Amino acid sequence: MKAMLLNVLSACVCACGPVLAQSPEFMMADCRNLSRLFFNDFSAQSDVKYEGQRDDGSHYVNGTIFIADRAEFFQCSYAKLGRQLVDFWAEDRSWPDFVTGGAGPHEGG
Repeated sequence: MKAMLLNVLSACVCACGPVLAQSPEFMMADCRNLSRLFFNDFSAQSDVKYEGQRDDGSHYVNGTIFIADRAEFFQCSYAKLGRQLVDFWAEDRSWPDFVTGGAGPHEGG
């Protein structure tokens, strides 16, 4: 019985494989693109830096986007595996509607 259970567990581990988190490079590229989408300026220079994981396991990326005559700070937070955006912070507040696919405040102009 024990041998059969070990075989089943081994097969499951091999079939499922390890669950890997996204790389910091992926999160930085995603956050850079999100900043351009949020500010509706797809040619703006957007500098980002992966800041690491918080105690709760979430990842965060800080950035600055350069639009016309100003620079704006923003931050992207990702779930523990780095695959899902859980918060976007810009203009001194969180934008939960933007995170869930809603329009940013600068859409259309």
